[in-house]
Amino acid sequence: MPNQQAEAMVRLIAPKRATGMSLNMRNSTMTERAMATLNQTLRDPKFYLVGLDLRFCYLNFDDILKLANGIKINTTLVKLDLSSNALVQCYAKFLLEELIDNTCLADLRLANNLLDDEFAVDLALLLEQNQILHTIDLSNNPISEDGGKYLLQSLLQYNDTIESLGDLDKNEFMGVRTREDIK
Repeated sequence: MPNQQAEAMVRLIAPKRATGMSLNMRNSTMTERAMATLNQTLRDPKFYLVGLDLRFCYLNFDDILKLANGIKINTTLVKLDLSSNALVQCYAKFLLEELIDNTCLADLRLANNLLDDEFAVDLALLLEQNQILHTIDLSNNPISEDGGKYLLQSLLQYNDTIESLGDLDKNEFMGVRTREDIK
């Protein structure tokens, strides 16, 4: 039953309208069909999806690939929440690669995952090129002080748009909290 509900929710996304629509799939089991439909929705300019909440969905590798592929050409999605999905760097890397040329995603939530220093380096490389992202929540990820320094040095040198990296006080390993900490 939960699989059918997830598929039905994804199909309910309305055609493009002036106000846009947010889709809350939190704690859903995302079937292959549901992810394929979500991918098509993200790629189709007739749909106006501005927010997507996939917290606690525990997306697998194929799910992340479909999501990343849809986001690559999407021009409406402003907020994406992938918190609490047990994401690791090798999964998240595919998503980051597709965000390099994205022109609309401003808020990316990645809290409570398993993203480490290698992810921090990949994110820093993305932020050198992407000046659209405004907020990235990295709280409660095992990013060490070295990863935090690398990320924040990249922000200082290349990026003027990031306003927040989340509640880094909850990221005990990162060590670096603000831009001023690395001067």
